[in-house]
Amino acid sequence: NSLNFDGRMVLLAFLGGAKLNDFNMANILRKRLTIMGSTLRARSLEYKTKLINDFTNDFLTSFQEEKIKPVVHKVLDWTDVVQAHEMMEANLNQGKIVLTIE
Repeated sequence: NSLNFDGRMVLLAFLGGAKLNDFNMANILRKRLTIMGSTLRARSLEYKTKLINDFTNDFLTSFQEEKIKPVVHKVLDWTDVVQAHEMMEANLNQGKIVLTIE
């Protein structure tokens, strides 16, 4: 429901689990959606290095100029890592949970 017509979704992980109950695939066809899945775990160090370099070259300036802003749900001290994991496990966050080290 969150994707518009011709929308694209990229899945990189399954924090909430990999199985869906009572999922209706009709919207995928009706809205002409594209869904792509991947993982970085099985990728080579060379691939990951290229990915970081490409991201830096293509997007870092836009982040620095705040043309693109990350969605941050909450910033916590690293000692609150248990609280951060509990928030993720309960699916309470919308955006990144950032841990800081002072």
